[in-house]
Amino acid sequence: MTFLNPLVLIGLIAASIPIIIHLLNLRKLKVVQFSSIQFLKEMQKNKMRKVKIKQILLLIIRTLAIVFLVLSFSRPTIKNINLAGLGSEVKNTLVILIDDTPSMAVADKKGEYFLQAKKLALKILESAEEGDEIYFFRFSELSSQKNNFEQLTKSLAEREIKNLEISDISKNFIDVFISLSRILEQSKNFSKEVYILTDFQKSNLPENSYKDLKFDRVIDGNTRIYFFKIGEKDAYNISIDSLEISNRIFEINKQISINASITNYSEERGTNINSSLYFNDKKVAQKGIDLNSKSTGNFTFNGQIKEYGFNSGKLELEDDDFLRDNIRYFNFFVPEKVKVLMVAENPADLMFVNIVLSQSFDDNLEPIFSITQTSPQFFNSYKPEDFEVLIISSPEKLFNLKQLKSYIEKGGMAILIPGSNSSPIVFGRTLEELGLNNIVGVTGSKENQNVFTRFKEIDFNHPILEGIFAERTTRKIESPKIFYSFNYKSTLKGKDIILLEDNYAFLSEEKIGEGSVLIFTSAFDLKWSEFPLKPFFVPLINRVAFYSSSSNTNYSAIAGDEVSIKLKKTFTDIHLIHPDGNEVVVSKNESPAGVINLGNLEKIGNYKLINNNQTIGIISVNIDTRESNLTKLDESKLKDFANNSFPRGSIKILSADIDPIQVIKQERYGTELWKLFLFIVIILLVMEMIIARSNKKDLITIEQINK
Repeated sequence: MTFLNPLVLIGLIAASIPIIIHLLNLRKLKVVQFSSIQFLKEMQKNKMRKVKIKQILLLIIRTLAIVFLVLSFSRPTIKNINLAGLGSEVKNTLVILIDDTPSMAVADKKGEYFLQAKKLALKILESAEEGDEIYFFRFSELSSQKNNFEQLTKSLAEREIKNLEISDISKNFIDVFISLSRILEQSKNFSKEVYILTDFQKSNLPENSYKDLKFDRVIDGNTRIYFFKIGEKDAYNISIDSLEISNRIFEINKQISINASITNYSEERGTNINSSLYFNDKKVAQKGIDLNSKSTGNFTFNGQIKEYGFNSGKLELEDDDFLRDNIRYFNFFVPEKVKVLMVAENPADLMFVNIVLSQSFDDNLEPIFSITQTSPQFFNSYKPEDFEVLIISSPEKLFNLKQLKSYIEKGGMAILIPGSNSSPIVFGRTLEELGLNNIVGVTGSKENQNVFTRFKEIDFNHPILEGIFAERTTRKIESPKIFYSFNYKSTLKGKDIILLEDNYAFLSEEKIGEGSVLIFTSAFDLKWSEFPLKPFFVPLINRVAFYSSSSNTNYSAIAGDEVSIKLKKTFTDIHLIHPDGNEVVVSKNESPAGVINLGNLEKIGNYKLINNNQTIGIISVNIDTRESNLTKLDESKLKDFANNSFPRGSIKILSADIDPIQVIKQERYGTELWKLFLFIVIILLVMEMIIARSNKKDLITIEQINK
């Protein structure tokens, strides 16, 4: 037997009080002269014998009553024993799991949830005894792939807990229990105790995520699981759920639009919420937004581009109870000197394109496009990945399409245009080799300009044409006469940008692998159409070139994700700069174009890929939006999960206010007996009252006899 309040046992000294009183009250009967009748003497002896017996019983009962009363306050428990008889006491396996996900940064009147969890963990650790196995892990380091779980000493576990910081990584109870089952599987102790310290967020247990999960083989009747529910605050939280850059074409000193989905998770309406947009840590826009309680709204923020190259951005809201979802990161690329490779059997076929691009200047009157021209015969001597724009006239003349197809499949973009002498049959066969549809005939004739077709439909929502007109301007284009064109129907993955009256595409975009191609079906030759002479030609060619150059991937990820990126070019000595300024070498040797694994990016922010002091890419990392919903999990849901996945295991959901040491002692050492002992005290007191009353009558009778 073990006592949870052993200091109370000092009160057992009080058990001597009845004995002392009994000794003090011992008295000899006075010798009184009375009649010598034998009958009276016998009656006196019998009464005295009964009185002495009752007095001894009263002494025992009163002493026991005090003993059991003191014992009940000392909270006796029956200690667990080794059922196998292999030892005097069962050793325990202690598993302490702390929720270090972003939502634990919320604070209530008792302080930050995470700090409360650390204090509880240290308190629980005090219960560890010699011979116990100790495991300690953070939610953020657990995953279904983790198999290595090392034991810690008590001092090492204490040091790790004290040094803990909140993570940006989101995990749920499914991740936790998968890892927990593996920890318990390698445990050798008979008794297992699991302590999970969490804010009990609703998103910790996704709906219908555990129906097929079974842990009853390792979480059995000897496993006790305690959830300590931390945090009482009904937090006021407004979060940025997602960002989308509307633009696909980025030009210096031009506006870009950021569409933000923002949610108010609280019961309170958000009024004039200060929202700020930053490009490269410089504020470019600010406005106040209103958002009803428990609702989501979409808001647009506009900022002007001021820098070339890779730009990092963020949208930030004013402070609320949960700060980590008030900021969301993004990035975009603005080409400075756009390298263009023009491939044509006859340079005249791209003459109009060359004129347009060579006459495009930036605000400093510097040429925007750097143009290189070659013929199909020499195309394979160039690396397409060294150029931002690839324009090919008469692609059927290319010696080997494998290089072009490989480039596109890896994320590149090409613009394909028939040459003045292109054949629909050969041009169509080239498209088929790229995995696209074939040409199904022609419309019109190069020799007869009296017969022509025109534009029927234009997709002004496509990035190439989006924003080409000023706001509130009627979107109307004077269609050129198309005298001769190839009949092409887009694939299911493709999209018609400009459709002709014959319902065949004039300009379409097709996906090939991770890249795409833009296909014109009429050559830029005046015998084919008058399109090069129309005002629409110049802005369209510019937009097509910018659209092609902006196809550089802007990478994004969720904190904790393993990030792999695809490089179009070959680089040497690539470095990754973390948001905190820490720099990591990704590759010291030559890195061929292809996939590079950056590992798990655990902190939110913009990561920069650097080569020779130049940024070659940005990865924007944000927290999982599920962290933003701070609603508490219904306890019945967790119990359903337990009954489904480990019905033999014991689970308790406790308030963080409860002293974990008392819970541990009670559960570890058995059932408390104080109620039983208190009941015995009541029985003894009742017996004492009955016997004392009877004894009093006997004493009165003896007194009367003596008289």
